[in-house]
Amino acid sequence: MSYPQLVGPLKVNGKSYTSLQDAQADLLMPAAKYVKLDEFAGAGGLLAGPGIPRGLWVGTAGAADMIDGYGDVMSGFPLQVGYNPVVVSEITTLSSAANVWGIY
Repeated sequence: MSYPQLVGPLKVNGKSYTSLQDAQADLLMPAAKYVKLDEFAGAGGLLAGPGIPRGLWVGTAGAADMIDGYGDVMSGFPLQVGYNPVVVSEITTLSSAANVWGIY
């Protein structure tokens, strides 16, 4: 399987990766850093954090407009309460989701 390049570095436990294929083994490791991302929505999104998170932890379920790790727009993406295994480079709008944390 071929993986395209990410738009920014995926940081996992202090290491930077440019593709999901290279990061596969480290993605199974426990997270080392969590950053609350609500205040970054629409203002540089996740790029204001320490890189692209490997997932999101959401306190209040709802929709969000985001850009995935490959640069594609995801409009109205449904986020569930708890762990969301999505790689996103930016949150442009939090429609109804809240208390969103990046898992690094």
